Amino acid sequence: MTDEDDIGIVIANLPPDVTEEDILDALEGLEYDLQVTIPRVGNEDRVSAIVRFDDMTRHVAEKLAKRISGMRWRDRTLKAYVPLLFE
Repeated sequence: MTDEDDIGIVIANLPPDVTEEDILDALEGLEYDLQVTIPRVGNEDRVSAIVRFDDMTRHVAEKLAKRISGMRWRDRTLKAYVPLLFE
């Protein structure tokens, strides 16, 4: 598997009651196979989601993260980035 095969975006500053389905619904227009994970650890008011995409290049993921970052969603300003290393 190359780094182009499994790319992910971290979306931060999500509301505490957000679900994986909420994120999938918000990103439904994307034509990528994606998987959402919301690790519920730490501060309950600072929720982040990890969105993994198959067959997306790092360049496209970074452009998408820039589009998401700064967006208002459910009374929150989202932050998004592509980590340097993804496990």
